[in-house]
Amino acid sequence: MERAFVAVERDSEGWPVDMGGQVFARGLDKLSAMQRAGHIARECHRSLGIPTGVLLRMGCGRSVMIGRHG
Repeated sequence: MERAFVAVERDSEGWPVDMGGQVFARGLDKLSAMQRAGHIARECHRSLGIPTGVLLRMGCGRSVMIGRHG
């Protein structure tokens, strides 16, 4: 099964958290956004049973997986 990702990426208002184009939180600091993304990924895996991960998108355009569940 393909992994679903929750993404964290800097914008002009902070560090929004989104999954599949749906924004779950805005205006967070980096650490809070990473924690929130981890919580969303964990709960999604727990409730739906699909593998999930957390991506931190960097300014250079690359993404780094900083967490995974399942």
